[in-house]
Amino acid sequence: MSKADASISCDATANASDAAADLHGPVVPVGEATGATLAPERSFGQKAASGMTWLAIQTIGYKVISFFGQVLLTHIIVPEDSAQINLALGVAAFTNFLPQPGLREVLVQRRSRSARWDEIGLWFSVSLGIVAALITIAAGPIAAWWFQSPNVAYLLFILALAAPLTGLGTVPEARLQCEMRFKLLSMVEFFRATALLAITIGLASLGWGAYAFAVPVPLMAAVRAILLWRAARPPFSWRLHVRRWKFLLTDSTVLFTASMVTLVITQGSLFVLARVAGDNESGLYSFGYNLSLTTFALLANNIGNVMFPMLSAMQDDPERLRASFLRSARLLNLLGIPACLLQGALAEPFIRVACSDKWAGSVPVLQLLSIAMAMVILWPSSRALVQAQGRYTLNLVVICIDAVVFLGCVVTAGWLWKTGPAISCAVIIAFTFTGIFNPWVATRPLGAKFSDVLRPILLPMFVGWAGIGGAYAIAHFAIRPMLSMDLKSLLVVEGAATTVLSAILWPLILRAVAPADFAELMGFAARITNKLRGRR
Repeated sequence: MSKADASISCDATANASDAAADLHGPVVPVGEATGATLAPERSFGQKAASGMTWLAIQTIGYKVISFFGQVLLTHIIVPEDSAQINLALGVAAFTNFLPQPGLREVLVQRRSRSARWDEIGLWFSVSLGIVAALITIAAGPIAAWWFQSPNVAYLLFILALAAPLTGLGTVPEARLQCEMRFKLLSMVEFFRATALLAITIGLASLGWGAYAFAVPVPLMAAVRAILLWRAARPPFSWRLHVRRWKFLLTDSTVLFTASMVTLVITQGSLFVLARVAGDNESGLYSFGYNLSLTTFALLANNIGNVMFPMLSAMQDDPERLRASFLRSARLLNLLGIPACLLQGALAEPFIRVACSDKWAGSVPVLQLLSIAMAMVILWPSSRALVQAQGRYTLNLVVICIDAVVFLGCVVTAGWLWKTGPAISCAVIIAFTFTGIFNPWVATRPLGAKFSDVLRPILLPMFVGWAGIGGAYAIAHFAIRPMLSMDLKSLLVVEGAATTVLSAILWPLILRAVAPADFAELMGFAARITNKLRGRR
């Protein structure tokens, strides 16, 4: 552990004790505060598996609904609408992130020592949300000038309303994560995302254009906050505890800076392309980019949220922490990499057949970015591992290195070629570096070697490319030339053949090269099936 990280960890412990004493009581363990007992050690794996199972169910359910929603929207909106709302959402991601700048992670980690941080964090997060809303409003005219799009300012005025509501949900979400109530969190997120999509489609069909995407955001932020509060019922007090905010601010500021730098990575490619190209090109890119995030966001990000409280509970046992992470990383890549590759293989059939012809330019973007997302499946989990150890400064340094590499690749591609596919290739290069560098840095302090990190990456990558890539090659280069029919019919057959062959080749290859991993994934699939059937 570095000197800076050790200082932060020691200060955090001392500040927790001092703050608890100021609150007229000793540091109270979470189990005593809630009347529950700490989970036995052997139950952590079961709870992690249950959490991942429910997140998998949520992923599958929302993917099905989102598929039809995306198809409907492509026939209603135009690429210019997509560009405007994604630019506004990109700017709002920076300003509206203020009420969630690592505060949830700090609360999760500190509740392992004391539950009294909930009262302190509540008003702190709401106050940050109000400040974020004001900053978002102020950023509107500047963004409109930079992107040469007046509508971006008005969209930001609407999105600003979501910031205080997001802050209101931070404390109950952290409480539910500490209690490992992943099923409930999955259900709330599924409802929020599905309702958001439904309202967006309804407003878009009424001709609201880009505003159809902005108006539901604050509405569903309010609904989400209400649901989380009803489920978690955190302690409430009108006392602001302003003097104690600094104890949360110390670690939270470092996490906030890291999160803002992360947003530079997630939004930077669109911002660069929007500056050097027109609304149409950036609109096509943003459409392909958002589709490429579907699998990554619902699988890797959600499992990262499950892993953080689990890893935090094991932070005092480095060997167990390392082993749990590497095992989870291998299984996560075995699921995530083929899912992303299959998403890319089906890009052309999906966009050209299901969507309007005006989105055909997004095909190469989605194909390339799906490959890029396959490289960073472990990114959220790696960050969760570093944060679970309280190594916030290390997390910031790593993210800054990632951002320098990313911006170097993307700015160069945008300056030289000014097209979406060129930017997408640059993202693949940058994400390949990030996907290997981050897990290595996260596990190195725990005694892991570089070869230990490569194994959970190389095997899933080989199986994924052999299974999904082989299926695509057979369908595209062998089956498709044999048929004589119109283009859309050919694409339907190619997509169906790719899917069926992938479902056959991938498990066969995995079973041949890694039978133990195959058996474990089959057990995971059985648990999902039992959950869907209502069994325990």
